[in-house]
Amino acid sequence: MNFMFEQLQHLLQNRFDKPASFGFEAVYQLNITDENEYQLIINDGVWSLSKEKNEYPDIRLSMDRETFEELLAGELSATSALLLGRIKSRGDLSLAKRLKSIFGKK
Repeated sequence: MNFMFEQLQHLLQNRFDKPASFGFEAVYQLNITDENEYQLIINDGVWSLSKEKNEYPDIRLSMDRETFEELLAGELSATSALLLGRIKSRGDLSLAKRLKSIFGKK
């Protein structure tokens, strides 16, 4: 495991709002272009993160590490990043918006 993976797991664990994820299922493929790819699975109150690649995720989000870190720190909104072209997405865009409610706990 690399440092960023462990940081990401820790951050997601601390910000996870379990009740917000009840009844929700999705597979996210996060491609950090100058780092790695991560697969985030949310399934009815449970989440997991791995360095695996899913060929058929519900949504694929690609961005560089700087954008990813700004998003995680709350310095950049996903909407702004998409409009500025800093995030490329493929799949159900409403799932990207759902991440904020599921991992928005401070």
